[in-house]
Amino acid sequence: MLKLKLNCMIGITKTMDRNLNKGFTIVETLIAIFIFAIIMGAAFNSVLSLFSSQRYRLASQKVADEVSLLTESLARELREAQRDGGGICIAANYSYEEITSPGPGIKFLDLEFRCREVALELMNKRVVERIGLSPSDSWYVLSSENISIEAFEFNLIGQEGGSPDNTQPRVTVFIDAVAKNFPGGDPPRVKMQTTISQRNLDAP
Repeated sequence: MLKLKLNCMIGITKTMDRNLNKGFTIVETLIAIFIFAIIMGAAFNSVLSLFSSQRYRLASQKVADEVSLLTESLARELREAQRDGGGICIAANYSYEEITSPGPGIKFLDLEFRCREVALELMNKRVVERIGLSPSDSWYVLSSENISIEAFEFNLIGQEGGSPDNTQPRVTVFIDAVAKNFPGGDPPRVKMQTTISQRNLDAP
């Protein structure tokens, strides 16, 4: 009986030793590491994609805000333009005139009857403004340094004053802007178009 108990205890001890000595093989360990790496890689890519998407949205909103501010400022000036009855700034009896230097732009008499020019400076891709009749008058930057203006276009309607066309002068402005210094090859872009009608009635 004692011998039987002793054999049982020896058998239990050997079984425990085998269980204690049993572990993962190298292949099992490598497979576990590989699966863990795949899961972590997928999670990291998801987080990275989320951050990139958020950064793009914020940059797009910033460009939209900058373009909106520029458009509102320009619209306010164009709306208050005066018909140039004496041909001081542009052709007589006209309200607006397109210019090509230093880039595409527009010229008009403002509310205080000053000759005002707004144009796209092609080299730096920024909107600039000049007030005065002298070529020596300085140009001032209107657009933000955070955006690059790719297009600045005008479509003029009813420019000749009074009875010749019987159409209230209107200006359609188109602006195409992209974010500067945005990491990646596809920076946020905003295109905006608006039509401004001259406030003063165009009548002789």
